[in-house]
Amino acid sequence: MARAVCALDSVSRWAVTGTPIQNHLNDLAALLRFLSVYPYNEKRGFDADISHLWKAGNADEAVKRLKRLAGCILLRRPKGTVELLPRHDQACYVEFSHAERELYDQVRTKTIARVDEALVQSNNGDRTVSFVNVLQQIEAMRMVCNVGLLYSSRHDASNLPGKKLSPANWFQNAQSSFNIRSEMGSIQCHNCPFIFDATCHPLDEPQTDKAIFARCLRFICSGCVKGASRQITIIRCGHSPQCPMAPVSTSVVSLEAPPVQISLGNAARSAYRPTKVMALIEDLQRLPGSSKWYVYILGEYVVFSTWRMTLDVVETALDQADIPRSRFDGKVPQKERHVVIDRFRHDPSIRVLLLTVSCGAVGNPTIEDQALARVHRIGQKQEVTTVRFYVRESFEEVDFLDISDTSILSHNRPNT
Repeated sequence: MARAVCALDSVSRWAVTGTPIQNHLNDLAALLRFLSVYPYNEKRGFDADISHLWKAGNADEAVKRLKRLAGCILLRRPKGTVELLPRHDQACYVEFSHAERELYDQVRTKTIARVDEALVQSNNGDRTVSFVNVLQQIEAMRMVCNVGLLYSSRHDASNLPGKKLSPANWFQNAQSSFNIRSEMGSIQCHNCPFIFDATCHPLDEPQTDKAIFARCLRFICSGCVKGASRQITIIRCGHSPQCPMAPVSTSVVSLEAPPVQISLGNAARSAYRPTKVMALIEDLQRLPGSSKWYVYILGEYVVFSTWRMTLDVVETALDQADIPRSRFDGKVPQKERHVVIDRFRHDPSIRVLLLTVSCGAVGNPTIEDQALARVHRIGQKQEVTTVRFYVRESFEEVDFLDISDTSILSHNRPNT
């Protein structure tokens, strides 16, 4: 598909996008290639003039060149064009309970061990396995921050993010590894120009076809998989010997799945609630608050989470607190989605909407802010307050404090 689009015979070309840059400067490469912006229709030209400057630490000059380029090819509507009442962004600390802190420290210790192993193994040729192991441990830390002690209530201990990845179990771990990788940014197919971007993934696309993800983290899109099947050819990752490969789903439902499933049956009957969830419930009953992101609008709340599992925990807590809610995630059928939204907008008894954001909490603050901005723009006649709760002295706190560094490009966009 990507090759066909880029090969179209045309006099003029337009590309429409809400986020031309997600995480990296290279996110522009596909757009520039389609637009045939010479000499940047070839990635090496863009890298030579802009990307290498950024990587070398000369961010000011890189941004200056990027703004000059964007000024020639980009039309955009700045936020100031739309008149809205102010949006107030707040950040609040959450303190782990003693038991939650102990669990988090255990997972953190395992994460440090994985990092040490990755450093030791960096010269023995199998760095990708170590890389995936580290990412899975980071996901485990995020899980504890979200669901606390419920992290220990799982169906199958063999599927834990804390379980060390080995070549033999890649088939079992490929989907969760692909989900983590897709949260970090777009992924280009190894065999064609197609770029998979979870942040731009159509919510209503069925995506029944499977792609392939190799242990070396190379991705083969579903189109290439189907083409290889028709031609009866073997899909290869390009390494010798061949790396283990496994089918993965690019559907929204699969991308919203957490790295490990937990059982909420006993949790629903238990008095225990994770610290973040308790903070959310208390603030819903008093002032604005959230387990991840939420927006307060005229007494209405939108609760954002990357994982459906987190919303499951929140949903149980809301039911116990007798707080009516609606829910919108990838599992809601297309024909029922407008019913969910209409109910939230017009039913005065429904003041809470639970919503998944399948676009990356790992290093992708652009999309999180975009989700909040969308809600802010929906015809608001009141000031909007957003609050993000994050756990003190945790990976979340470090990640949150790094957002300002990641957002340099966003604050230096050209006003064309």
